[in-house]
Amino acid sequence: KEEAQDYRYFPEPDIPPIRWTEKQISDLKELLPELPDKKVSKFENKYGLSYYDAEILTREKSTADYFEETISLCHPEHSEGSSIKTKDVANWIINKNIDIKKITPEALIGQIVSVKKTVQVDEGELSKIIKQVVLENSKAVEDYKKGKQTSIMFLLGQTMKKIGKKVDATMVKEKIEKELL
Repeated sequence: KEEAQDYRYFPEPDIPPIRWTEKQISDLKELLPELPDKKVSKFENKYGLSYYDAEILTREKSTADYFEETISLCHPEHSEGSSIKTKDVANWIINKNIDIKKITPEALIGQIVSVKKTVQVDEGELSKIIKQVVLENSKAVEDYKKGKQTSIMFLLGQTMKKIGKKVDATMVKEKIEKELL
């Protein structure tokens, strides 16, 4: 079967060939929605997401559109959502199984803001608490000084527990590291 005739591929004699102009082709391309692979690269480049997250978000067009609509509300001109990162929105949509039909993008931003809202703590009070935690947990301090990096997370946890409020953990961790040096 070396020839197309063996497979019975023949041109249809009753259908004339269709000639498309460049304008018609470009008009048709504009009607097409953004393809998933283009959306994946856009999510990676524009929003800084990993390929894995971008691929999950673009599996369904409705999810990708929901993500983009939510992100559009997170710009500085929207005061409530301005502190939210694109990664936070992606994580909530992917990991919390958000029902995009029931929760509006505005409501999602409100949920993320309420969970991520941190309280400012007085520097003096924070320093006292850190010193107290360091004194109470000398074993963890010794381990950290010997090079066991994970012990600082224990100290961070103890400090956060004593503070009793939701504060910025990275800032507290930096303060603990300074105290230990």
